[in-house]
Amino acid sequence: MNDQAAKPRADLAAAIDGCAAWRRAVDAVPRELFLGDALYRDGAEGWAPVRRSEMSRAEWLALAYSDRTWVTQVAGVMAGDAAPVPVPVERPTSSSTQPSLVVRML
Repeated sequence: MNDQAAKPRADLAAAIDGCAAWRRAVDAVPRELFLGDALYRDGAEGWAPVRRSEMSRAEWLALAYSDRTWVTQVAGVMAGDAAPVPVPVERPTSSSTQPSLVVRML
């Protein structure tokens, strides 16, 4: 795992409610791998694609290790395949679920 991801991953794990074993699991899993190279952010004009290549590694890791759900596909279009303009408001069709929610479900 990349050393640059260690702190944001540990910070996310520390913020998770649950037993120590679940926090260790969150700390051990590199969440950025689940996001691929792009995701969508919800905005006033629709779902805006955000690409890893368009930001610093630290910015991407901050997104990846925030305790939120990231949309990876809207209306069947993966974020990496989307045009660099917001997609009109549609329902997300795939996402990387909020880590704390995953822990609560498990």
